Amino acid sequence: MEHTVSMEPDPPMPLQCFRLNLKPKTTRLMPQLVIHRKPALSSIAALFSALNENGILYCSLKGNDEHLILSVSGQSDVDVLFDENQKGELRSVLQELGFKEFLAIKEKRFRDVIDFLALDEASGKVIHLHAHFALAMGEPYLKPYRPRLACQILQARMFNEDYGLYCIHPAHELVLLFISETLKLRHRDFLRMWMGKERSLSRKVITQYNWLKERTGPEEIEQALRLLVSDPAAVERLAASELNPARARSLHPLVKKEFSSSRLYSALGSLIQRWRREVAVIGRRRLSRLLSRPVLSLRVNPRGGVVVALTGANVRGLSG
Repeated sequence: MEHTVSMEPDPPMPLQCFRLNLKPKTTRLMPQLVIHRKPALSSIAALFSALNENGILYCSLKGNDEHLILSVSGQSDVDVLFDENQKGELRSVLQELGFKEFLAIKEKRFRDVIDFLALDEASGKVIHLHAHFALAMGEPYLKPYRPRLACQILQARMFNEDYGLYCIHPAHELVLLFISETLKLRHRDFLRMWMGKERSLSRKVITQYNWLKERTGPEEIEQALRLLVSDPAAVERLAASELNPARARSLHPLVKKEFSSSRLYSALGSLIQRWRREVAVIGRRRLSRLLSRPVLSLRVNPRGGVVVALTGANVRGLSG
């Protein structure tokens, strides 16, 4: 039988992009704080209930139905954007919920992203929370771009009654998907295109794009683009574009120019760092296959102590 929402969290408080003065309430660990229409792991339900109760400003970066169900069921990582001024309050809430902070291996560590792990005792699943305090975009293994859009995304977040959590607005998610896919293009991708080997988009990206397209309009997309892009002509070109490899290739110089001020590294520095990371990660994977041994990733608990966790993924890349 389908249940209706019996209680909603307090409405979001006005956001000040330079500072937030939200005072945390007393933490109440209540996984069933709200009766939702769709189930989630108890540890993940408790996480979002505690965030709502403590006035933590956040939004899930996975608003798409298909991605969200995988996230709340522990089959993929939980990617959540937080306000950087609430790091201390967030750590207190997560500590009370049993989440442990870890440092990822160097090749998979990104600035402004903190990893937390927790065990869902009922299912035995390891929950991996990616706490984002800025938007990381760009080429794989490095993501050197940091567009200043976190405040606007948190302001425009939407409450998902099915799961009892705040999600990114579809217009923002669509724009970020388009920009991200464009910035992911590397020299080797352009070389393959030049040789006639067109780069294809994954089914996951196509499904996400079509889902978002159905839930947002041209005006909302244009407004979201204006927050990211300064040139009105560039906004018009991007707003009228469809997500496909050919358009991404033609718009790549324009997007890189618009985002040049938000780079963490120079073009040469990005290339060197990305190659170093990629060679290390791929080299370990191939060596593990050659030796028929699993890939061992050492994550460091900054508070000390020892935690042993075995995780894996199926053929679809979902956590198990």
